[in-house]
Amino acid sequence: MPAGFALPNISRRSRLYPPSPRLWGGRMMARAAGRAAPAIKLAVLALLVAIVAGLAGIPGAGEVAAQGRVNYASAGDPNLIDIRNLAQLAAVHWDLNGNGMRSELYGRSNQGDWDQDWDKYEAAFPNAMPGMGCASACVGYELMADLDFDTNGNGFTHTDGSGDAEDAYYNDGAGWMPITGHAGSYHYTAIFEGNDHTISNLYINLTSSSYWDGTYVGLFGRLTIGTVRNVGLINPYVKNTRSGDSLVYTGALVGGTGGSSPNFSQTVSGSYVKGGAVETVQNGNAVIILTGCLVGSAYPLVVSDSWASCDATSGGSGDRDDGEFVGGLIGGTTVGSSVVRDSYATGAVRSPEAAGGLAGLWHGKVLRSYATGSVRGGTNAGGLVGQLTGGGARIDASYATGEVHGDGNAGGLVGQANGARIDASYATGKVTAGATGNVGGLVGQAIGATQTHASYWDTVSSGIADDADDAPPEGKTSAGLQRPTGYAGIYKTWNDHDIDGDGDLDKPWDFGDSCQYPALKLGGRSLARQRAKDPVCPPYVAPPIVYNLNIRFNVKGLTLDEGETAFYQVRMSRPPVGHPARVAITSNNPDVVVSPSEVTFSSADYSEWQTVKVTVRRDANDTAESATLAHRGPNLSYGSILVSVNDTWPGAAVETVNGHTVTMRHTLDAPYGVRVTAPDTLDADTDITIAGPPAGTPQGAPGYELGESAEARMLADIRVQGTPADGLDICLPVSEALIVESGVHPLTLLRYADGGWAPVAGAERRDGDDGETLLCAAGVMEFGVFAATYILPELGAVSDLAATAGDAPGTVTLTWTPGANAAMHWVAGVKRSDMSDFAVWAAADAMGSHTVSGLDGGETYVFTVTAGRGEGDGREWSAWAAWVTATAANAADAAGP
Repeated sequence: MPAGFALPNISRRSRLYPPSPRLWGGRMMARAAGRAAPAIKLAVLALLVAIVAGLAGIPGAGEVAAQGRVNYASAGDPNLIDIRNLAQLAAVHWDLNGNGMRSELYGRSNQGDWDQDWDKYEAAFPNAMPGMGCASACVGYELMADLDFDTNGNGFTHTDGSGDAEDAYYNDGAGWMPITGHAGSYHYTAIFEGNDHTISNLYINLTSSSYWDGTYVGLFGRLTIGTVRNVGLINPYVKNTRSGDSLVYTGALVGGTGGSSPNFSQTVSGSYVKGGAVETVQNGNAVIILTGCLVGSAYPLVVSDSWASCDATSGGSGDRDDGEFVGGLIGGTTVGSSVVRDSYATGAVRSPEAAGGLAGLWHGKVLRSYATGSVRGGTNAGGLVGQLTGGGARIDASYATGEVHGDGNAGGLVGQANGARIDASYATGKVTAGATGNVGGLVGQAIGATQTHASYWDTVSSGIADDADDAPPEGKTSAGLQRPTGYAGIYKTWNDHDIDGDGDLDKPWDFGDSCQYPALKLGGRSLARQRAKDPVCPPYVAPPIVYNLNIRFNVKGLTLDEGETAFYQVRMSRPPVGHPARVAITSNNPDVVVSPSEVTFSSADYSEWQTVKVTVRRDANDTAESATLAHRGPNLSYGSILVSVNDTWPGAAVETVNGHTVTMRHTLDAPYGVRVTAPDTLDADTDITIAGPPAGTPQGAPGYELGESAEARMLADIRVQGTPADGLDICLPVSEALIVESGVHPLTLLRYADGGWAPVAGAERRDGDDGETLLCAAGVMEFGVFAATYILPELGAVSDLAATAGDAPGTVTLTWTPGANAAMHWVAGVKRSDMSDFAVWAAADAMGSHTVSGLDGGETYVFTVTAGRGEGDGREWSAWAAWVTATAANAADAAGP
C-alpha cells in the first residue's frame, strides 16, 4: 500500500451500503470532458518537472550530465561500486575480485544459458566511467538500497519452499545462483559492504541437475580473502539438494570460505539472517556436510557482531565420512584459527548427526556469544556447540538456554568436547538424551584433555542434578546462578582474564538483579532481549524434598510461568506387596493442574518412570504463587514436590530504564501474547495498559480482513501515558487460524483511531522466541486499537453490464461480468422520465445477474451495479458500472403472440 494512504472518511451508512451513484446529464459530462485536457497537460508537465528536478538527487546524475558517462562509485566509499538493484547484485558473478571489470576468467562458462549470459555486467552498469568511477582502484561493492527478490511485489516470500515463477530470479525453480566462479574454482575475493541495508526473500532451491557445483551454496557461494559486512537477510529460503558424492556447505549469506593457509583471510561482521530457513539434503555420499543459518563452512573465518534467527536443518540418505554438522549461526569449522565473537543465534537446529545452537562443529574459538534455540541432534547435540574439538578449541564468556535432545551425547552447552577448554560460561536449557547416550548439564561427553573453569549449568531448569563427586562440581540451582549481581561468589573469576587477546582484562557481563541470569554486553545490544524469558522474582522458598523408600522424582521442583506447561516423572523405589499401588496426585492450588491425577505401579513396572503433566492457569492477580503436588497412597504419604509459579499475566510489570519507570499492565480482558517493548532511550516515566478492544470497535476495515473466524481475530487496545521520544515497539500474535485464512496474502498491522482504520508503517512479521508468529512495528508514537490483519487482493469493478426487458410484466433482467474478488453485488436504478429517487436499491440475485421487478411496464429505466465485499464497517465497494437503459416489459409484451 502506498505511503501516506488513508482510509476515506465516509459515513456509517455508506460503509454499510454502496456509495450513491450520480447520474450526470450529457451537458455536465461534456463540460467535465472539456476541462480534462488542460488538467492532463498540467499533470504531465508537473511530472516532467519533478523528474528533471529529481535528477540532482540521484548519485552519478551530475556525471551523466557533464560527461555522458556514469560514476558508479559516487556514494559511500569512493573505491566501492554502488549496488542499487538486483541486476547489479547479479552482475557481481562476473567480477569476483571487485575491480569493476568483467572477467571471463571468473565467468561461469559452459554451464547453460544463465551462465553464458555474462555480458549482463555491462547491462547492469551501462555507460560507466572508466574504472567505474572509483577514486583510485575498485576493491569491491556496497549496497546503497534495500533489495527484495519478491520482484512482482505480491508478498509471496517463498518461506514454505515454493518459488514464485513470476519473480525475476525464479530461474526455473532453482532461484538465485550463488556468487561463485566456475566449478567453485574462483571465489569472491573483495569487499561487500551492506551499509546496514537488507536483502529480502532470497530464494535458492538448487539440485544436482540445476547447479553444477553444490559444494558452496548461499547468497555468496564461496568467500576467499574477502569481507562481507553490515548486511541483513530477511526471510531467506535456502535449500541445497545433492545426489552426487561431494563436500556440501550451505548457508544463507555465505556457503563457505576459502583455504586454510595463513594467507587466506575471510571475515563476516555486522550481518544477520532474520527468519526463514536453511536446509541441506544430501542423498549421495559426502566427506563432510556443514549447514548454518549465516555461514555453512568457516575454513577459516572470523565472524563478529552477527546473528541469526532462522531454522537450520540437514538430512538425506547418503553416507557421511566425516560427519554432518548443523549450527544456528555457522555449520562449523575444522580450522583452529576460526573465531566467532560477539554473536548469537535463536533459531531451531536439527541434524541427524551433530547439532549446536550456535555451531555444529567447532575447532576454533567462541567468544562472548550465546544461543537460545532448541537443538536436536543424533550423535552430538549441544545448546551452543554440537562438537567442540581440538587443543585450540575454546569457549569463553558464552552461554546457551535452549532445550537440547541428543540421540547420543547431549549437553546444555556442548554435546561432545574433545581436548577443548570452557571458561566463564553457563547453560540453563532442559537436556535429554537417548537410552544409550551421555547427558550433561554443561557437557554431554568430555574426552581427551578437556578442561572447564568456572562454568556452570542450572540443575533445576536442565533436569540434570549435580553430582557431588564432580571435580569441581559445576551444577547450580536457578537461584544460585541468579543471585550474584556482580563479579563475586561463583562469578568472581569471570573478569580476571583476557578474552579477545587485546592485552586487557575483559568485563563482558551484566548480572542484572538477583533473579536474572548473567547477560552479555554485545556492542550495546539489548540486555532486555536476552532476559526476555527471565521470571518475575518470587520470594525464594526451598522446595520440600521427600525421598523415602516408596517413591522417587526426576526433579526436585518446578518453576513455571502462568499459562506454561511442564512435565516431571515418578517411579517407585521398591515393588508394592500384594497388589498394585495406586498413587493419587493432588495440588493444593486450583490454578496448578496435574494430569493424570493418579498413577499405578505394579511389581513388574514399579521402577519404570511415569510422566505427569503440570499446567499453570492464568489468574486475575499479579502475585507469585506456589503449589504443593502431593503423592499419596492408601494410608501412606509417598512424598511431594513444589511448583513455584511466576505471575506474568495479567498484572503489572515494572522496569527501570535510564532512570525512568516503565509500568506495563494487562487488564483481565487483554488478549494474551501482545508485547510492548520500551527502548533503552527512554526519557520519561511511561505507563502502558493493554486491554481487549472496547465495545463497538469495528471488526473490519475496507481492503483488509481481520479473519473470518473468531479464532483468527486479534485486536488489542494499547494506551500509553508518557510516550518515549523514540516510541515503543509493539507486537501482536498471529494465530494459526489467521495464517491459514490469509493464505498467500501479506500480513500487516492496522490501527483504529479517530473513527477509521489505517495501516501501521514499517510493520513486519517476526518469529517470537517461543516459536509463535508475531506482527511487530517499531517506534510507534500513536496508539489505539491494533489489529493483526491481511491485505485483500484488489477489488475489481463490474464490466459488460447489459439490460433487457424481462419475461414478466414490469421486469428488467440485468447481466454482467462480476467484479474480481467480489463477494456481493448491489443494483441501483431510476426511472428515466422523471429522474425520481431510486426506484431500485437491492442486493443482486446472483453474482452476475439480477431481475428487477415492480417496475412500470413500458417505462424506460437506467441501471448500474457495484461490486462489494466484507461486513459492517469493513465493507468495501468498487466503482459503479457504466449506466445502461432498458424498457420494462408490459403486460402485452409479456403475454406474447
